[in-house]
Amino acid sequence: MLRASPSSPASTGYRAGIHRMGTKVPFEKHLRVTASGVIKAAGGVILERWSWRLNLSDPLGEDSSFSQERCDDYAADVSSFHVRAGSQLSAFAVLEEVKLARINELGKYAAEPFTSPLSSPGQAVGTPSRPPQVALAVSLGTDRRGATGKGRFYLPMPGLPMGPDLRIEAAARDTLVGSLTTLFQEINDTPGIATGPTPRITIASSKGYNSDVTSFRVGRAYDTIRSRRTDLAEDYGPDVPVAA
Repeated sequence: MLRASPSSPASTGYRAGIHRMGTKVPFEKHLRVTASGVIKAAGGVILERWSWRLNLSDPLGEDSSFSQERCDDYAADVSSFHVRAGSQLSAFAVLEEVKLARINELGKYAAEPFTSPLSSPGQAVGTPSRPPQVALAVSLGTDRRGATGKGRFYLPMPGLPMGPDLRIEAAARDTLVGSLTTLFQEINDTPGIATGPTPRITIASSKGYNSDVTSFRVGRAYDTIRSRRTDLAEDYGPDVPVAA
């Protein structure tokens, strides 16, 4: 099961108990949008599972920030990104669900999350061009200095072409950047759902900080996420003896 962040599984949220200057610091309450799905081969065979997530500020702290309507709006944004040609994600990666959760000061669910089931085009014909653990990192930046102001998530089964230097072609990377820009704009804008401040994409630090994301960048080298290959059977051959 892929989890596209270095924290603990989404079911338990971030770890608590972090200390700042010797004092236990609670998490600042926030929202979390998680996209998840599977990698399907021809015939509907599930090869692997994946997910990625974004944290958002919770400026109102009321039901208007946390509702099925808002979850459905985020799901529409994520679905549009996932199938957009400019995103260049493999057709083998099938988006199945978008979840909206409210995270409390302990880094855990404050209430039962809302979910929006989806079904993006998938089950491509042929063989995937890359193994499921190959990913592409999207690095997020804020105005806060240091590690507490930075974050990243990993896109599943990226299909951007590589050049002779084994790096992603710059033009393809720039096209993906344009699609990501649209995604972030749409997530930060939920018109007609609620009045007052709108939740914005944020870095929810384990040291108690929430910082609005002000920039992002994408490199030209593919990444590898070991946790993306847990369902795919290893299928070892027999032990081979080594001569003494």
